[in-house]
Amino acid sequence: MPRKDKEQMIFTKVKKKTVEDKRSNMEKVRDLVDQYSHVYVFAVHNFRNPLMKQLKQEFECNGRFFQGKVKPTMVALGKNEDNEYRHSLHLVSNALEKSAKGAHRGLFFTNNKHEKILPYFEQFKVTTFAKTGFVATTTYVIRKGVLNQFVFSQEFVLKKLGLPVVLRNGRITLDHDHVICEKGQPLKPEQCKLIELLNITLATFSLSIHGYWTGDEFYECVHNNSDDNKENDDDADNASSATVYIESAPMEEIDDSKKKSASSIGNTEQPESGLLDDFVADDSSDDDDAIRDID
Repeated sequence: MPRKDKEQMIFTKVKKKTVEDKRSNMEKVRDLVDQYSHVYVFAVHNFRNPLMKQLKQEFECNGRFFQGKVKPTMVALGKNEDNEYRHSLHLVSNALEKSAKGAHRGLFFTNNKHEKILPYFEQFKVTTFAKTGFVATTTYVIRKGVLNQFVFSQEFVLKKLGLPVVLRNGRITLDHDHVICEKGQPLKPEQCKLIELLNITLATFSLSIHGYWTGDEFYECVHNNSDDNKENDDDADNASSATVYIESAPMEEIDDSKKKSASSIGNTEQPESGLLDDFVADDSSDDDDAIRDID
C-alpha cells in the first residue's frame, strides 16, 4: 500500500492537566466529605473495568467512588493535624497511602453505616480470567488426545499460543500431555489467552475496606485487613492442593460437538438480592455520577 503523506496524517494531541484542573478536583474531594457522612478507604484486587462499572451502578444512588491520584487526594484531605480539612481526616490520608496497596485504591463516600457496607464488600467476589503477571494458584495440564473444545480453524491460534497441536482428519489433536501453567509462577500473555480459551477462571475480583471515617473519627478495619492479606495464601494452599488435569477425548472418539461455549466471564458470588434495599439513598441533586481522576 502507498505510504500516506505527512500532511494527511492526523495525530491526537492530549492537553496536559493544569494546576487549576488539579485544584478543581481537590475541591470535589472536599465537597464529597461535606456531602456524605461516611468515607471508606478501599483497595481493589484483580481490577477489571467492567466489573468496577457494575459495582458503581449498584451504588449509583447510595454513594460515590473516587479513584484519583493518591498524593493530590492526601493534600485535599490533609496530611497532618495542622492542615487537615476536617478532624481526623489525616488518618484517612495515612490509610490511603500505607494500608491500601496497589494502583486501584481510593475512597468511597456514602451515608450508609459500616454495619451494612462492610458485610456487603466481604461477600462481593467475582471470579474472572487472569491477566499477565498473575501468580498461578494451580498447576493445569492438558491430557493428550482430541481437543473437542476447539475447531480446526483454531489450529494456528493454538500453535501461536504455545500449544503443540496437530490437525488430523479435521480435528485438533494433542500428541502428549502439555503443562499450561505451574503453581507459583507468574502467567505470560500466551498462557492467559490459552487459559481464557479453556474457560478457566483463576482470579477473583474483590474489594477490601481498610478503614472508615465518620463523625470526625477514624476507625481502622483490622479484621478486614488481616483477611485480605491472607486471601492469596489461602487460595494458593487450599485451591491448588493437587494438579488439575484437563481431560481430552481419546484419539478414536468421534467429535460430536464442534465448539464448547464460553459465553460467561465468570461465576459471580454476590450478596443476597435484598442486601442493598435498606441502603440510604443519596439525597443530593448532583447529576454528575463520574468523578474525574486527579492527575
